[in-house]
Amino acid sequence: MALLEVENLTISLPAADGLVEIVHGISLRLDKGQTLGLVGESGSGKTLTALAIINLLPEQARLSGRIAFNGADMLPRPDHEWCRIRGNRIGIVFQEPMSALNPLQPIGQQVAEPLRIHTGLDRNAARSEARRLLDRVGIANAAQRLRAYPHELSGGQRQRVTIAMALACRPDILIADEPTSALDLTIQRQILDLIAGLVEQDHMALMLISHDLGVIAETVQQTLVMYGGRIVESAPTPDLLRNRAHPYTQALFAARLVPGGGRRHRLPTLATGRSRALLSPGCPFADRCPFEMPQCRSAVPPPVPVGEAHAACCIRLDVVRDANRAAPA
Repeated sequence: MALLEVENLTISLPAADGLVEIVHGISLRLDKGQTLGLVGESGSGKTLTALAIINLLPEQARLSGRIAFNGADMLPRPDHEWCRIRGNRIGIVFQEPMSALNPLQPIGQQVAEPLRIHTGLDRNAARSEARRLLDRVGIANAAQRLRAYPHELSGGQRQRVTIAMALACRPDILIADEPTSALDLTIQRQILDLIAGLVEQDHMALMLISHDLGVIAETVQQTLVMYGGRIVESAPTPDLLRNRAHPYTQALFAARLVPGGGRRHRLPTLATGRSRALLSPGCPFADRCPFEMPQCRSAVPPPVPVGEAHAACCIRLDVVRDANRAAPA
């Protein structure tokens, strides 16, 4: 039995002319100790998918499908049952630590709060455990930092605090939503190494959300590529990097910075266009795809096997594969 199973998850949000489907039929599975990455540009539906998994979407949102934790379907459950899991069995590190932390409370109080709520520790025991957690995530002078407010910490320190909060109750699953996007490169590397080390030590499952294939490549075993609210490619991470089957995955890989490229090295760009996910049926990437043909706009392409545990949603995989082989590594 999987630790987390998401089947055919669809998310709709209100718009001027009624509900609009934003995330379309997402399915994924996460086992104990497994690391999974969701990669795609901003607006692809990664964060909405994560928020749906912990039931933190706006009240007006409408969900369908199945979200099962330890075999129990959570989607129809009342919020008080979600509260027993969220922050307890499933921890989350949000993208912007300054927004995730309460500016009016000392960080020691914020790290201790989930311990008091979910484990029943008294004030002194929770504070002692909060100090241990801050020390574990690399906060220097942890005992003194318990009294500090978020604005007194650097960006990297604030992100370490949010990681301590997410780990407080020793969750089975850690969701990290763009945990390094607001940090400089040196601190990014430290935070990613910290998360990877903690996940390995506690044998947690990890869902890492990113727009950066480089981050995904170094951190997770399995990768799902999202575009327009759909999964367009899924594969074991090494296989995905060797054999980028979908044209959007190729575009993401081509847009990475190449060490030693120099100032004159220009990154390739996609044609202007927009996701077709909110428009007529068809491939959501069709308007921007260099391999597009009329049939791409008639129906959403189903997953096509590319290799073992590797599939991509494209009807022109043979042409795309040839172009990928001809492209520089």
